[in-house]
Amino acid sequence: MVAGVAYAVQGLLVPPLVRLLVPKDAVQMDPALKEEGIPPEKVIPGATIIGDINTVFLVLLILSVMVLIAAVHALQVESYGPGAVERIGLGALTILPSIVGLALILVGYLGDTGGLRYQVLADLRSMALNLELLGWVVATVGLLVLAVVTLIVRVLPWWAGVAMIAGNPLIALFLGPLLGVPWTLVGYAVLRTAGRRTERPSRVR
Repeated sequence: MVAGVAYAVQGLLVPPLVRLLVPKDAVQMDPALKEEGIPPEKVIPGATIIGDINTVFLVLLILSVMVLIAAVHALQVESYGPGAVERIGLGALTILPSIVGLALILVGYLGDTGGLRYQVLADLRSMALNLELLGWVVATVGLLVLAVVTLIVRVLPWWAGVAMIAGNPLIALFLGPLLGVPWTLVGYAVLRTAGRRTERPSRVR
């Protein structure tokens, strides 16, 4: 939940602040940009700093989403069916594609970023991009299935399922830094539901 808020805030505030603080004459041309023949005047001041900060918060967001998915599964697994087969099967259908897909996105994104920054990793960019693309597909399908199951079993509020749909990688293309908002809502729903469960035994006593 915190990572979602942090990602949204940094995405909205960091770019204008960095551009305000970094003078245009301090722009350092990236070697990759030089090779492409992009003139210095077309380079955004502080672009490297903005990218590095965004990378850190994006990694934290992806890791926190993976934890949230596990938490959602833990809260809902009892509602998947009366038998162990149903719980294991539906659990594997929802949690595994989501987490594996996000892990592939994370590895691919870091590999692509490293290939851009360091020449020694440049040859890995193609493989990293393929991994990232595969991760987008797998994570999108997995999160959509998890969202539908969440809406059906109704352990979490209905809007948590809608937030999962809004937070899947495909829609992330249009949300930009606001990608952290849906997952903040999911985190809040998880905390609220878990808190109510812990309150019930104490009331019985």
